[in-house]
Amino acid sequence: MQPPSPLGYPQGPPPFNPPYDYQRDSSPIRNRKPAQSQAVNEHGHSKFSGGLLHYEPERTPLRIKGVLNFSDFTNPLVYKATFIEFVASITLFFIAYMTPVAIVPAGWARPGFSIGYFGGLVVVLYIYAFAAGTGGHLNPMITLSTMVAGLTSFPRGILYMIAHVSGAIAAGGFAKIILPKEGPFRAIAFTQCAVGDMVSNGEAFLFEVLFMLGLLFVAFGVALDPGQGKVYGPVFAPIFIGVFLGTLSFISGSIFPGYTGAAMNPARCTGAAVWFEGNYNERVELWVFWLGDITACFIFGLIYWAVPPSFQQKKKEVEVDESSD
Repeated sequence: MQPPSPLGYPQGPPPFNPPYDYQRDSSPIRNRKPAQSQAVNEHGHSKFSGGLLHYEPERTPLRIKGVLNFSDFTNPLVYKATFIEFVASITLFFIAYMTPVAIVPAGWARPGFSIGYFGGLVVVLYIYAFAAGTGGHLNPMITLSTMVAGLTSFPRGILYMIAHVSGAIAAGGFAKIILPKEGPFRAIAFTQCAVGDMVSNGEAFLFEVLFMLGLLFVAFGVALDPGQGKVYGPVFAPIFIGVFLGTLSFISGSIFPGYTGAAMNPARCTGAAVWFEGNYNERVELWVFWLGDITACFIFGLIYWAVPPSFQQKKKEVEVDESSD
């Protein structure tokens, strides 16, 4: 007969089974739940990491079930994230409207360069600040593209886009209150998206589609695609996106006089157009920027469906399966 152990267990102490895998996760959180492969949780709501649906394994085909999960309209977390996106949009677009007011009257040598890269820097910091809670979309076209790609549910996407546009309009209202009527300040602040006389509507539309496509390829290539996001991580990806956005703004806005460049965020255009007063030489064709960006999102979605970033990995997996047979 085996004597009892000093700790009082008749057969010795029971084996230690940790509540989580120490090899994979060194966090001291004890109530961690394992990842699930379903697009919805036990309450029927979409599972989100930030603003994106979270799937396991990470590089999976698009799933319509997660995108068309209308039960997210009853998910309180979605409304909390939407409120944060709304507040973030107000402050972000207010800064966007004030940036040219600070630069243009001061007579900077290359105002387009300064506005583009200051705007990109602000976007970098805002992604850092809000990505953990909401996904840091801050742009209705980023939201729409993730919906088309199957990474954001329809309810969250619609609410986010409403938050972005209404936040931009509110920011324009605050700018109008603060800026004086006398002088060019309001005209400078609200001349955000103008086509001008040297660019036709069709040319501006093509500019918008191509520049927006470029932004989406980079955003998904370094951050939004679940597999690619882990390659660059949450530290470097926002920097790449912000620098590239500033570069696109500078290039597109420096080509023709009177043409403010590709918007790549039509909510900013809408907020400025609502509050602008008076006449100026630049033509404002708001539909060009909206239609161009929406077209780019759906073109990107078709490419993402047909050739996702993980297509090379899937090809290797097929080759391995065939060789094993």
